[in-house]
Amino acid sequence: MKMYTTLMSAYGASAGINYKFGGTVANTLQAHRIIQYFQEEKGPEVADKLVNSLYRQYFEEEKHPSSEFTLLEACKGLFLHSSFCLTFEYIVFVRGS
Repeated sequence: MKMYTTLMSAYGASAGINYKFGGTVANTLQAHRIIQYFQEEKGPEVADKLVNSLYRQYFEEEKHPSSEFTLLEACKGLFLHSSFCLTFEYIVFVRGS
């Protein structure tokens, strides 16, 4: 594992990514559902911003990859109107469950 973390840290550093390896490994179905939603409704540029936020939160900040907090932070990071985020929260966490 030490070789892996050393190698990945070097790869990440060359790309401006400061990998951390202490986060939770968990099911990412909800994250993928959100990405798909934004891809279909808002287009690839918005979906790409969302993915970058999710990756940063997971790989650099060690946040849970599918927690409600992480997913909503990524959504809010898209600078969408707050009512959209609340509607989206309902779609994903209530209706989509």
